[in-house]
Amino acid sequence: MNKKITYDLGGSSIKKIVFNDDKVEFKDILYFTHLEKKGFQVPLEKVLDIILDDLKNEKDYFDLGISIPGVLDSEKKKVITESAFCDVEFDINAKFSKLYNMQNFEIENDGKSAAFGEFKFRNDPKLINFIHITIGSALGCGIIINSKLYKGSNFEAGQASGMFSSINDKNDKSAYALDTGLGTLIMKYKKIINSNENISGKYIFTKFNEKDQIVCKLVDEWTSSIAKAIINFHQLLDFDLLTIGGGVSENKQFMEMVIDKIKFHRNFDANSKFSKNPVFNIVEKSKLNNDAGCYGVFYKLCELEEKQNA
Repeated sequence: MNKKITYDLGGSSIKKIVFNDDKVEFKDILYFTHLEKKGFQVPLEKVLDIILDDLKNEKDYFDLGISIPGVLDSEKKKVITESAFCDVEFDINAKFSKLYNMQNFEIENDGKSAAFGEFKFRNDPKLINFIHITIGSALGCGIIINSKLYKGSNFEAGQASGMFSSINDKNDKSAYALDTGLGTLIMKYKKIINSNENISGKYIFTKFNEKDQIVCKLVDEWTSSIAKAIINFHQLLDFDLLTIGGGVSENKQFMEMVIDKIKFHRNFDANSKFSKNPVFNIVEKSKLNNDAGCYGVFYKLCELEEKQNA
């Protein structure tokens, strides 16, 4: 089996996992906070240059997989829409073909890659219809239907961040990204307290446990929004399991709050004529957490290698 080097692009850093003989050999994080932004965005090509630079000393032959935010065509290796990254219209294949020792190359949308990684890692034959969401800067989402990654007609399936979170007011443009993302929660808090300091998710939960009134209100609204989004996903797709990933999913208190909010908003009645599923019992923490995106492109590379060897 070829050595497989995988990268998952985030809002301010790139997660790297190297797999050798089907096992994790090495993990690293590459930061790009030094890059100049255009508004809130970073030029994608400059971020990919960091990956190219990271690979320049690689002596072995390897397969390369990159998980990237935004709508993309993984077959044509083409990023279609902007996200946290701008200036996406360039030839990614040509850029990485400079690597003489790269044998196979895959890219995938970050939400889809995380879902595929979590699904394949679990290797559960009872898991047929599955959703994985990532709570990060915004809301990442990937969908498995009939044991296959669902991409949609235009590769936009799972772009949950752009979904309206309110439909009862024509002037309310609130979207899932604003109401469910940890990054947007922090942004709201910083705006209220008029601060430009770097604030982490851990700091938010520290303030929450200190009963800070502003944080308590924001976290209450945030966890309710996540719970309602999960209930909506279930009503639409009737999944076997939904997993929650992202760094915050490792926070036990956060997961308990989301489950409690699902129970509250679902208001499940076992005698109801309208639904027989309480939902909260088919929601779990991701097993791969923040590594899911890298695992997704790793498994895609494995499938490609199997086809080539068949």
